[in-house]
Amino acid sequence: MNRDGERRWRDRGAEGLTIVVSILLALLADAAWGYRNDRADERQLLEALRAEFAEAAEEIANDIAARDQILVRTDRLLEARRGPEGPIVADSLPAIVRDLVNWRFYTPGHAVLEDALESGRLDLIRSRQVRESLMAYRQASDRLPVFESHERSFVTDELEPYLGSRIALDKIMLDERDQDALAGQAEHFSQLLSDDRFGSLLYVRRDRSAEAQIYSRGVERAIRTVREALTSGPS
Repeated sequence: MNRDGERRWRDRGAEGLTIVVSILLALLADAAWGYRNDRADERQLLEALRAEFAEAAEEIANDIAARDQILVRTDRLLEARRGPEGPIVADSLPAIVRDLVNWRFYTPGHAVLEDALESGRLDLIRSRQVRESLMAYRQASDRLPVFESHERSFVTDELEPYLGSRIALDKIMLDERDQDALAGQAEHFSQLLSDDRFGSLLYVRRDRSAEAQIYSRGVERAIRTVREALTSGPS
């Protein structure tokens, strides 16, 4: 090969190397840009999840507090059946009835979590702890409606019809300021405490609520774990 041929090969080699380096730099720049976008999306997702689980924590806390009140109420009525029972005070009757027929459903808004799961965007989250805590929460919250439905169906199918056939619910719930009407219904309610059918309903009511409460507290713990993981994860 003469000198001119050698020069041409060197020029072509330099040109080829320049092209390769340019392509590699472009790929690196594209990868860096994609990484920055992924991290921005991750921060946005984590922030949205923090807000979503703050609301979920508030809702499950309200559910637990309301169910605690139901358990306290049924315990007191069951105790009244076992011992010397005083008359039901008229002013307290509306609250008693509300607690007996109350039921709770945990219905958090999880649009962000569901979208992340369905779209695969959950993979944007680098923290394994966050991802695992989210899946554990999902499993816990998926079980809870089964026990909530047991509680609700018992109230609507058994307890409410029983109470409605023995006391005037409209006079209790709609005429709370009518002390004469309440006094009459309070006397009827006091008499129910000696009814074994009512005692059985109270027992099952407490059992269903206690069962749902166990799973509600499990969801509460799962939410707490998620929030702790989200706090310690990338911001």
